[in-house]
Amino acid sequence: MTDLRQYDVVPEPLRKYLAQYGRHFNQKLCTYAVSLMQRRGPDGKPVAITPMTREEVDALLKQNAVELKNNVLYDHVFVANMVKSDHLGSSVPDAKHHALAIRDYIDDIDKAEGYLFDRWLSDICGLGPQYIPYWEDMI
Repeated sequence: MTDLRQYDVVPEPLRKYLAQYGRHFNQKLCTYAVSLMQRRGPDGKPVAITPMTREEVDALLKQNAVELKNNVLYDHVFVANMVKSDHLGSSVPDAKHHALAIRDYIDDIDKAEGYLFDRWLSDICGLGPQYIPYWEDMI
């Protein structure tokens, strides 16, 4: 099967990011990505989440005896905040399940390397060019 990414036009600043970090979240990109995350408030309107830091995510995992085997850079912090934004209090009822969901995403055995980054970038591109980060600022 052909990797369709070979047909993508990749801007030079994104190439530089990828050369340095691969298809993973560094601290700056994670912070940017999380700053865009929202959840539905009690009135049904979108509200920004209070971001979890790397230290808070690491503590959550440790407190719940959850170990990650395949984390790279800040991918687990991105996932923790995504789960908080999209699932916590719904299909993820509590901290233990939050930690388990992080592991499910990070250690998923049938996903391609960098799939979290690829999925996020696809979502951002779909939202519009105003959401695409200034890659120079992410390095």
